[in-house]
Amino acid sequence: MKIGVPIETIEGEKRVALTPDSVKKLKSLEYEILIQKDAGLKAGYQNADYEANGGSLVEFSSLAECDIILKVRHPHQDGSGHEAEKYKDGAVIFSFQDIINQKSNLDVFNKKKQTTFAMEFIPRITLAQSMDVLSSMATVAGYKAVLIATEHLG
Repeated sequence: MKIGVPIETIEGEKRVALTPDSVKKLKSLEYEILIQKDAGLKAGYQNADYEANGGSLVEFSSLAECDIILKVRHPHQDGSGHEAEKYKDGAVIFSFQDIINQKSNLDVFNKKKQTTFAMEFIPRITLAQSMDVLSSMATVAGYKAVLIATEHLG
């Protein structure tokens, strides 16, 4: 099974869906990991880091063969068409979907028979805690807020 990780193209987004260490863990489970070249640069991960951990660097067009797509932000429309239309029929997409504001994406997902998991809707309960991305990001933002505040204090 192939897992693909594209570059995040929504303006201002610097995160990447997989770290090189996560690639290593998924490779140990015998997944083939395709990382779009430069996908991790904005997040501070070099292409060589992904390759060293078993990922294959590819152009975006190669992600069309992936069974699973991992993203941070939702697929979106740009000058070359809708991103989700470029993924294979029946692909599974894990990302923040912002489906309330991106309702038109549902038509594309349905047309391509794609399954999507909106990470922001995973319940914030103990059983799902390891998948709770909102609490994880809130924790990081809280720590960052303290660090920023200390820079501005005397």
